[in-house]
Amino acid sequence: MLQVLLPAEFQETHRQIVLSYLSEGHTFSRQAWQHAVVAFDLLNNAGLFSSTGFLPFPIIYRQQVENRYANAFIEQLYQVERVEQTSIRLWTEVAGKVATDLAQAGLYSEALPMTRYLLAYCLYWWRSFTAGYALEIEIQQDLTKAGIEFVAHDLRRREERLSPYDLLIAGFKGDIKTSTYFLQAARSRSLAHDFYVTRIHGRKGFRTLVVLSK
Repeated sequence: MLQVLLPAEFQETHRQIVLSYLSEGHTFSRQAWQHAVVAFDLLNNAGLFSSTGFLPFPIIYRQQVENRYANAFIEQLYQVERVEQTSIRLWTEVAGKVATDLAQAGLYSEALPMTRYLLAYCLYWWRSFTAGYALEIEIQQDLTKAGIEFVAHDLRRREERLSPYDLLIAGFKGDIKTSTYFLQAARSRSLAHDFYVTRIHGRKGFRTLVVLSK
């Protein structure tokens, strides 16, 4: 029998917003986004008991999703020009397989509603993974076209994806972010990099890339 262990801090409001990710098309409104980030961060401390023992959610995500699909996803993005559109298509293809993969591994069952938290967790972090690395490859392509010399890690290798910075330009270390949320998270500590490339979202769906220098 599968049993999900949730952290004590994971309250009813967190439960609702995580489950809404499954029922509302794997997205959040702008107002709900900050609450969703907190809820899914709390699930980093969740886990699942099965016949093979206890597995934390992050371990399950890595084994069942990232290790299985990440390298092929990134390799395909390196081969195309329309990176964002391709990343969305590839995310959708993988997202449609996650529930089946988890069920075949004995980690998810529609008959056990608590396992929906695991499914939502895996889909959320796979979406974050694909959006983040699609933007990073897009930035690399833009820099190359602009003739700017830079050093970037080979994203096909997991150990390089986990490096502390994304770009090295003229001796300055930079990080690529899909939103400005990192600025709010950094209020209590200093920024770790010399510059940041991030997206600004406008009121009418307008988006632009900006560079913030520390």
